[in-house]
Amino acid sequence: MKKLIALIILLLTLPSTCFAFKTPDDKKRWIYLYKNDNESVYLDANNYQSFYGSYKDKAGRNHINHYIASTWLWRTEPNPYVDYQLERVVYDLSCNMYALTRVIKYDNNAKVVSDKYYTALGEEAVPGSRGEVEVEAVKMYERFKEVIRGELDRS
Repeated sequence: MKKLIALIILLLTLPSTCFAFKTPDDKKRWIYLYKNDNESVYLDANNYQSFYGSYKDKAGRNHINHYIASTWLWRTEPNPYVDYQLERVVYDLSCNMYALTRVIKYDNNAKVVSDKYYTALGEEAVPGSRGEVEVEAVKMYERFKEVIRGELDRS
């Protein structure tokens, strides 16, 4: 009976540890952005920049004097070959667009699996998509970044 109870406890704890997301070690640098059933995303506060800028998107539209945010994201998702990935993303917070410019994927030993650059000039954050969730999360970070940084400095 003791063996059966021990086996049940072991089986109940396995799924939670086998599918747990890896999280960044430096909690002052990597700010929790959002999490869902498939992924966990953190924003790099050390490399976060926001400014007003202009650009032309891939559809040829001019975006003049828009509020832009640029940062790295740490993204984890259940994948047997990739432990986590770092993404360089530029967000146009004025019109809900984003551009993914680089993705570096790492294995369980923190070795680079792939490193790709992208030249996207702007993707629309489609309602209900992951892009929209990220744009809205970055807007919230932008709005409260001084408060967040103050809280992290005190801890």
